[in-house]
Amino acid sequence: MKTLVSGFVHTPGLHCGSTAMADLLNFKGIAVSEPMAFGLGSGADFYYFDTPGMKPSAWLSGRSGSFEDDLCATLGLAYREFFDKSSDAAWERARARIDAGEPLSVQADVRYLDYYATDTHFNGHRLILAGYDDDGVYVADTHFEGLQRLPKESFAKARGSRVPPSFGGPNAWWEVETPAAPLAITREHVARAVHHAAARFFEGPTGFNGEPGFSLFIAGLPNWTALPDAAWCARFAYQCIEKRGTGGGCFRTLYARFLDEAAMNFNDRDFQRLAALAHEASAKWTLLARAFKSASEETSPDFAALVPHARAMFDAERKLADLSLTTR
Repeated sequence: MKTLVSGFVHTPGLHCGSTAMADLLNFKGIAVSEPMAFGLGSGADFYYFDTPGMKPSAWLSGRSGSFEDDLCATLGLAYREFFDKSSDAAWERARARIDAGEPLSVQADVRYLDYYATDTHFNGHRLILAGYDDDGVYVADTHFEGLQRLPKESFAKARGSRVPPSFGGPNAWWEVETPAAPLAITREHVARAVHHAAARFFEGPTGFNGEPGFSLFIAGLPNWTALPDAAWCARFAYQCIEKRGTGGGCFRTLYARFLDEAAMNFNDRDFQRLAALAHEASAKWTLLARAFKSASEETSPDFAALVPHARAMFDAERKLADLSLTTR
């Protein structure tokens, strides 16, 4: 017998996390587009790692690790995480929520999602569990239309994977609190999210993100030439900027669309100016991505030649953050 969450509708999007959260919020009666969800979660960030032993040896990310929590905090909603060491116990808990008419956000390793047909592991993927039958589940996933059916065995492997980055640990699930009263997005919500993203840029709380992360990246980029997997690092950097669910421009295109929408919805010149800077940052990221792609195709790439592109991108990021801090 098939059991689906009544009233749940999946709207295909660009990034797994923001698509999943937009789906959940719309189900809760909070009307948001994917770009609006991404921006309200202060989703644009920057992380850089070149720790020995990593594969690839150096990599970057443009998405905040706390996006989902920040989104719900901005809107005043609880975002609850639960997980079990036992796969069976986790499934029984999740099935009970589906039976109660509640869709859940799920962490999964794309390697075991049959409809992707890939051998590549990535255990930071987000999708929505929206139903089940006797031997399968129904999930909403990013750009796919409608619900995808997945055998329960594959689903158990996907949610129980322990490969990196393993956000939240194995068998992790999340649910969004239903607001006590109708909730509409306000200018104050947008301004709060924009300010938070800018403050995090300058604070760089982990030491690897924000402005400190950019400094590490630019200083370390010339050293990529000596990495044993230099070509793969360059190709992976290109993919992390332009592909892999970023929407292009290292998530900045998605963030710019959020600001475009806010500027239009609230007839706000401050958001309009921020949107222009976000589009500029996105364009600079794309130029850097193209340089990485070209470097990945060279026998002996000179990564020092990419530093001007990286500095131009960082200058655009800093202009966006500077103006964002003044927005109230």
